[in-house]
Amino acid sequence: MRTRSVLALVAVTLLGVTAAQAKFGMSKTRLLLPRPVPATEPVLAETVFIDVRADGRDLSQSHADQVRGRLEQAFRESGLYQVADSEGKAGARVSVRLRDLDAEVRDEVRVESRYVKTGEREEWDDKKKKYVTKDVYGYRNEPVTWVRADGSLDAEVEIDAGDGRPRARNVSADYRNEQKREGSLPDAMRSERALRDWLVDDASARAVAEVVLHPEPVEALLAVNGELKEGNQLAQQGRFKEALDAWNRRSYKGDTEAARLHNVGVAYEALAYGIPAWDAEHTDLLENARAHYERAQRLDPDEKYFAPPLERVAASLTNAADLVAQKTEIDRFRSQSQGEGRRAVAAGPNRVSRTPEAASPATATAAPPVTGTEASLRNGSFDSGLDAWVLSGKASVVAEAGRSNLAQLVATSTATSLVQPLSVEVNEGGRVPLHLEYRVISGEVRLVVRVTYADSQGKERTSTLEVTTGEGPGAWSRWGSDLAALRPRPARLRELHIEAQGGTLRLDEVSLGSR
Repeated sequence: MRTRSVLALVAVTLLGVTAAQAKFGMSKTRLLLPRPVPATEPVLAETVFIDVRADGRDLSQSHADQVRGRLEQAFRESGLYQVADSEGKAGARVSVRLRDLDAEVRDEVRVESRYVKTGEREEWDDKKKKYVTKDVYGYRNEPVTWVRADGSLDAEVEIDAGDGRPRARNVSADYRNEQKREGSLPDAMRSERALRDWLVDDASARAVAEVVLHPEPVEALLAVNGELKEGNQLAQQGRFKEALDAWNRRSYKGDTEAARLHNVGVAYEALAYGIPAWDAEHTDLLENARAHYERAQRLDPDEKYFAPPLERVAASLTNAADLVAQKTEIDRFRSQSQGEGRRAVAAGPNRVSRTPEAASPATATAAPPVTGTEASLRNGSFDSGLDAWVLSGKASVVAEAGRSNLAQLVATSTATSLVQPLSVEVNEGGRVPLHLEYRVISGEVRLVVRVTYADSQGKERTSTLEVTTGEGPGAWSRWGSDLAALRPRPARLRELHIEAQGGTLRLDEVSLGSR
């Protein structure tokens, strides 16, 4: 399912800069970009009914409406759900309970020792040849007004997808702060009503984060330079494609070129956030951003502001992979529900069958063994109707231009593997060609293929084939091997195990023949 952009670029915050300043300087040009973040507990349904109740003290119907409105907006803007006006029309119910709300804002007078004017004295001035009046300073205890704000809201969100396993999450909000009344106060400290509104809004945001993907504002800095001024002004207006055109008209030398490359990276990152994370272009734009950030840092390794964007875009790539996995899980659930006429979490038609996080590979439901002698295994396009792989880790089925469906393996923190049971006889003197295509999306990926087989004596053996020992992002590569060449020679293949470590990788056109 392809949807239009689910996120709009948020407003730009600009602090004053001058054209003469190089790179970041004292005054900085800051952009707030809406990075998409996956839900903690995504709703596996197409239509959602939202029920919010405010039962505790100091809570009103307007508070419940505030939370409901925030959730409805998030579900609609995600591009994945429809909001139902009654529970009977919905595939899932999201319930929020607001209980006790406490909010207190009060002034406290405290005595502080301050260095202040305590009086005056007359003293002789030799230069002026007369007595002059001088101020006398010293420490004196004086009353100072402090504002103290304390508030809490007990809240919980529950997801019921009709599978008999409702899940509840604590989304309570808390606020504790104190500040001198001198100067401006945070909005939450201006009054008790303002504090109550802040607590309800914070609980709303926490509920949204639990159940649906949402934008998280992240700050990006633009490097400032006279030659880059036109592009910077366009970026500040959210016109990033035009900013790219302005910055790409020519290249420079030294620090100016590093600054240009950095800003180009910011533009690619911003454009990525305007595209759904499950669209392959989203990841491609983030990879392009990272490449430009890396080039800028290589040109000017001493610039401290060139390091944070690399960390930021790495986190964004991880978010993107998780969002792809969530959407795949949602689509699988919907397809299964439509096929069986019930709301239940089950392994769907897509080729990657997800094992629950807490389960080990041994507890996963294995696919029926693949048998036959010609084209025994043809799982390349990861389309529906083919036998499921057994998954350990994080993986999803994604689409890429010109390739239909393929598998994306996310192995940034732990290994991710796909296992296929086999029952393939290896003829004497015959060949068993294994082929696959892969592309590294992020990180330095190690990809191996482990083959479990029985030799001519019936003894079970395992052989590991290295596809890549640590390859960075790049184009599609093809790899192949003849499994009949393993030693001792196989008599019957039992299992194919493909494992990735160290990053995110896409896998396609996995094929195994026997002849």
